[in-house]
Amino acid sequence: YSCEARLVLEEKGIKYQEHDVCIVAGIFDQYKPDYVRINARCVVPSLVVDGKVTSDAHNIVLNADRLFPKSTVKLFPDDDSRNIVKEQFELACSVFVEALTYGEVEGGPKLPWMMNLIAKNNHEKKYNALNAKLKEHENDPYLKACYEGKLKILTKQIEILNDEKQLCDIVDATKDIMRQLNDQLINGPSKDGTS
Repeated sequence: YSCEARLVLEEKGIKYQEHDVCIVAGIFDQYKPDYVRINARCVVPSLVVDGKVTSDAHNIVLNADRLFPKSTVKLFPDDDSRNIVKEQFELACSVFVEALTYGEVEGGPKLPWMMNLIAKNNHEKKYNALNAKLKEHENDPYLKACYEGKLKILTKQIEILNDEKQLCDIVDATKDIMRQLNDQLINGPSKDGTS
């Protein structure tokens, strides 16, 4: 996801300072207190402009024109097609990539064996790391609230990843989204913004 944000900043010609945040199992820099104080959602990337934080690539892309108004490159047009383009972007971003990446559906695509090995139990490792951080910082109300919030989200993700019916529904919804985006690319959006 950080690549998406970097591409946007490069495209707009924005100079920025990058900080590595390792999200690999066992390290989980996104859960370290210093990072959580910047990004309460415990996600990457984070963009700080004039002391204000925009978290995750989706929000960075959506807000880049507003955050950097002096850039001559506009990600979203200033004409009537602006809403249509934003809707297409939102539709593409609505795919539950996490479930498609880590979930296993009978007859569905599988991760290559090496990626499967790396990803195996990744969510449980995240869950354990977050619980450990929660215990370690139980007397810090801010960090406690951040870790509790992330644990709720992660618990729901684990529930979905372990429910074949929900995964099948996500795969079906993704196929529908991909068909809609494909139709819009081939035919262009209609005047009312639908394909």
